[in-house]
Amino acid sequence: MKHEPMTSKLEKARKASQLVYEVLVEKKGSLPAKSQEKWMSDCNCTEINWEAAHLLTRQCTNSSRLTEFQFKLLNRRIPTNSFLQKIGLQESGNCSFCGVELETLISFGIPTKPNVFGLRL
Repeated sequence: MKHEPMTSKLEKARKASQLVYEVLVEKKGSLPAKSQEKWMSDCNCTEINWEAAHLLTRQCTNSSRLTEFQFKLLNRRIPTNSFLQKIGLQESGNCSFCGVELETLISFGIPTKPNVFGLRL
């Protein structure tokens, strides 16, 4: 079977930009395997439905900021205090809320001691 040249595919396509996007993603897109492995070890899980995890935000909100935050969180791109300390931008790697425990992505944004309002999540 002969492969059809890309130019003829583009001429026939109703949405050329979508076709180009799909071809590029197919060639260059890959799963963030290292991030997924780290999440599974941090959460003591053997299996996580990553497709559902990535689609969840799009089903819940139209906010691009929340979608971006979820992407950064799932791909471990949120700078925690412990990471900022490693690269020399922060003096302490401790949690911003309690100041005692080391801040990690698992504990990120979850206060371990009661906060100003006396609440613990």
